[in-house]
Amino acid sequence: MGERQKRRNWWFAVDAPGLDLYERQALPATSLLDSLYAQLVGELDQENGAFAWWSGHSDWKTLTMLADYLLQSILGSSEALVAASFAAQEHREQTYAETDAAKRLWREFVKAGQKNSRRFAEAHTSSDRTRRRTQRIIQSAESCFFHLMQTLDRLAVAVIIVGGFEVDVSGDVYWTTLESIATEAHSQKPKASVLGKGRVEPLGTAGRDLQLKLLTAVKDWQSFGETDWLTWLRHTRNAMTHRSPAKRLNVIIDDQMVWPFYKQPKWSELQSLVFGVGETGTSMLDAFIMRSSVDVLDGLCASTTKVVVALTEAMKSCWEARRSDPATIIQQGKQWPTIEPTKSALAFPEYGKALTPPVDGHGHTNDLDGIRWTAARVDDSRRRDWYK
Repeated sequence: MGERQKRRNWWFAVDAPGLDLYERQALPATSLLDSLYAQLVGELDQENGAFAWWSGHSDWKTLTMLADYLLQSILGSSEALVAASFAAQEHREQTYAETDAAKRLWREFVKAGQKNSRRFAEAHTSSDRTRRRTQRIIQSAESCFFHLMQTLDRLAVAVIIVGGFEVDVSGDVYWTTLESIATEAHSQKPKASVLGKGRVEPLGTAGRDLQLKLLTAVKDWQSFGETDWLTWLRHTRNAMTHRSPAKRLNVIIDDQMVWPFYKQPKWSELQSLVFGVGETGTSMLDAFIMRSSVDVLDGLCASTTKVVVALTEAMKSCWEARRSDPATIIQQGKQWPTIEPTKSALAFPEYGKALTPPVDGHGHTNDLDGIRWTAARVDDSRRRDWYK
C-alpha cells in the first residue's frame, strides 16, 4: 500500500475514555499540539521573557511578543480543530434527526392515505422544530468550514515563527501565506534569499534544510485527502463568509435527507446551475457533489487532522534542532516589527450592565497560562517594563 493510501486510511476515532466522539476524532492532532504547547511553556524564561536560546536574536520585547504569539497560535489551532470536529458531529446528529422526523411524518401521511409530496413538504417545513433543525444543519456546516480553515491559518503562524521565516506575523497571515513560503523555499533559484532579502534561509545552508523539512506537509497537502480537497475547503469557506449565498437544496436519496454542497464554490449560483450542469446535462443536481454532507465534513476533518499531525511533528523536530544550535536560524525581529499597537484604541460603548470585577482583580487561570503571563510581564508589578 502506498504512503498516500495509508494516510487516507488512517482512522481517527481513537480510544480515549471520558472524551466525546468529536474530541476523540481530533485527538491525534490536539494531543500533539497540547503537548508542544506545554513543552514550550515549560521552556519560557520567566525572568527575561521568551526562550533563553533566543537571547541576542532581537530585543526582549520583540522576542516576548513572538514567543507569546507562538504559544497562542499553537493552542488556538488545537481549540479550532476541536470546534470543527464538534460542528461536524452537530451536523451529523441534526441531519439524522431531520431524516428521522421526515420519515415519521411521511409514515403518518401514508397511514392517512395521503401521498402528495408537495403537501408533505409544506407540512414538514411548517414545523418550528424543523426550521430550527434546518438552521442548526446549515450553521453547523458553515461553522465546520470556518473552524477548519481557522485551524490551518493559526497553524501557519506557528510554523512561520518556529521556522524563523522573515515574515511579519503581527498582521494578517493565512494558510496561503505558508503555501507561498513553501513554494519559495523549494525553489532552486537563489533569488533574493542569497542577498538576505528573501523570506527563507539561503540555498545550501543548514537553516534552509531545516525549513524544507518543516514545510514538507505544506507542499504535500494533496496526499492527505481527495483531489483538491484543501482548495475546495478554502473556496467553500470563503464563499460562505464573503459571497451572496447560493440556494441550498435538500433532497431524499437512499431514504436519507441530504444537503449536498456545490462542486464549484467560487462560481455564482447561476454559473453553477448553467455551466456546472453543462449544455447536455440532464439534472441541476449535476452542479452539486452528490455525497452526504455528513461524509464530506467528516472527510475534511480527517484530512485536516492529518495535516496538523504532520506539521506539529515537523515543528517539534525543527524546534529541537534549532534549540541545539541557535545560530542555524536567527529568530527574525522582523516577524514582529512594532511593539505598540499600530491601530488606535476603539471607543466601543459596550452593551448591557457593567460587571463588577472580583475583589482580587484577577480571574482564574490554569498553571500554564500563569507561567505564560509571568514570562510576558503582564502582572501588575512588571507591566511597567513594557513602557520603558
